[in-house]
Amino acid sequence: MQSNIIFKIDLPNGISTACALFEYGKKEEEYEWLEKTFEAYPKWNSISKGAEMGVEDPFIYGDIKVVKGKDFIKLPDGTAEPISYGDFLEETCELMYYAMTAPRGWEWFDSVRNEDRFKEYIEKARKMAHTD
Repeated sequence: MQSNIIFKIDLPNGISTACALFEYGKKEEEYEWLEKTFEAYPKWNSISKGAEMGVEDPFIYGDIKVVKGKDFIKLPDGTAEPISYGDFLEETCELMYYAMTAPRGWEWFDSVRNEDRFKEYIEKARKMAHTD
């Protein structure tokens, strides 16, 4: 069984936090969150489908297991309960790539869209989105 999936939780939170920080002009912090998010994807993708993973603290979550690539959680007694993860456990970097390149709807990035540094992250996201 794989260890906790806490780093995966950082994926949707990472891009959301990055958006908010750009909006408030905190570029360096935003780039730090982008980097954390990019570091989390390879870790997540290295876990094989079907792997059971604990979710943070068993005292809080009742020792449930998330099963990668499945739409259910596994309860401590072995029972499977259906669950919809949505973007939370997304398999690819496509949402992040879309967010960083969308012409509208993601205006948070407008202040940095023309920066070379941001363009490098877009290219990273493009490659990850198309190779996952």
